[in-house]
Amino acid sequence: MSNKATIRIPKDAIVQVGQDLGLEVNRLASYFGLKEGNGKIDFDKQWEDVLPVLLQPLNFSGITTLFEDDSLLFTNVLSDAVDTVFCGTEAEDLAVLPMHPDAMMDLLASYLGVIGETPRVKQELSSDALIALLAIADTVKRAKLSNVLDPSQTEFEITLQSVSKAYEDAIKAKDLRWLAPFASELRFEAKVIDFNKALMSLAKTGIIQYVNKKIDIDDNGSVLFDELLRRKSMLGIRSVFYHEGVLNYLSLAFLRTENMIWQLDVSNKGNIMSLSVEELKGMIATLLAPGEIPPPLKTNEEVEEPTVLSSPRFCRNCGAKLSEGAKFCKSCGTKIS
Repeated sequence: MSNKATIRIPKDAIVQVGQDLGLEVNRLASYFGLKEGNGKIDFDKQWEDVLPVLLQPLNFSGITTLFEDDSLLFTNVLSDAVDTVFCGTEAEDLAVLPMHPDAMMDLLASYLGVIGETPRVKQELSSDALIALLAIADTVKRAKLSNVLDPSQTEFEITLQSVSKAYEDAIKAKDLRWLAPFASELRFEAKVIDFNKALMSLAKTGIIQYVNKKIDIDDNGSVLFDELLRRKSMLGIRSVFYHEGVLNYLSLAFLRTENMIWQLDVSNKGNIMSLSVEELKGMIATLLAPGEIPPPLKTNEEVEEPTVLSSPRFCRNCGAKLSEGAKFCKSCGTKIS
């Protein structure tokens, strides 16, 4: 399927037209919550190009994008064995943009912009410690914004209470304009964070000092925090697909700062890692890749809960995807640290 203009389909017509074409809604398409419509439907011939992907996808990905001006875009990308479609809702219609998979990868990567060659940075953290790291950056940014509004506020203290409260307030307000809430949104299940434990874990990395519930940014962490405070845009991808008969869930956040692109992995084996543009595109392609054909969906059956996966790993030398537990890259032979 080549790139075409946006196609608009009434949501209540998709199932009925699909049935007329011999296409049944599969388990992944059921995430749309499509319902059979009533009455006559004015069929548009161009719908035939996209209905197979809409009704029988092999990968259903939710996309959240935060732009530099703080605007948010929520959409979905569906993939089958050959094609991808970019889907958004407009009133009672589904707006569908057919795209070649490579063009889709380039489009999503473009939301983060282009960077030159950057240093390699990677820090393994628990997922809670990573959220705590981002919450500290959010707290510092809030304090700096307060100083702009009131220049007399020249000193501020970062504490366990200030970091946890700011995070919890943003989560309750569903304010995804901040780093920590945006990353947290990608978790499959809502999770209460023990910030005291997370901050103690973070302190062991040498990024911060944490004494008597007070937080100081260590010299080793100052460069990282300087970058985090200069957030430009963010991209979150949550993918659901079948593998070996099991429904799987995979998610990653990508952050563009002034000079870097970062991967933020909030799975159980969390980490923050710098990326080249080509590595970013490779990870996007992996997240959008089609899985297996889902098992048939029985009448009135609820879609099962997916298994949450750790993020895919890639060779830092050649960018090839690594097998689970690999010690060497099969593509270039580089030893995996």
